[in-house]
Amino acid sequence: MSEFREYETVKDKGPLHVLRVAKRAGLDQAARIRMIRELFGLSLVDAKRIVVEEETGRSLEELQEALAEPLARVLADGDRD
Repeated sequence: MSEFREYETVKDKGPLHVLRVAKRAGLDQAARIRMIRELFGLSLVDAKRIVVEEETGRSLEELQEALAEPLARVLADGDRD
């Protein structure tokens, strides 16, 4: 029996709704990723993408792009030490 069986009742409302319900119930991010993978048959990458979009309102690609330039600066600054 699934540890996420209680979320089966709202599964028909889609993964974003299920994530919101689970977050209000106190499930941490890792548990929410496992849950939507199990309930919707998603890959890890697809589940993470949905969780990031639900939490930030931005796509995973947008979030990564926003981090790329600051990360490159930090790495470049580290090379000067």
